[in-house]
Amino acid sequence: MRQSPKNVTLDDLTSILEDFGFRLDRISGSHHIFKGYVGKEEISFSVPFRRPTKPIYVQRALAIIDEVQALEGDQDDDDSSDE
Repeated sequence: MRQSPKNVTLDDLTSILEDFGFRLDRISGSHHIFKGYVGKEEISFSVPFRRPTKPIYVQRALAIIDEVQALEGDQDDDDSSDE
């Protein structure tokens, strides 16, 4: 997906966002609105329905996922230092 963000379907993007704790909150017109947490902050992420999904939306979703992973890594480091 990172190497080729051009041919990603909304189903693919939904699946990976759900893997990282996001959920499809609602559909407003042609826009699918996802909600999830980055750290303790709840964020919304809107993706218009198109086939295929535009690369900019794939890149934005991947950037959010990178933030989630970085924060999870920081929490793991904090947990291991408590021992």
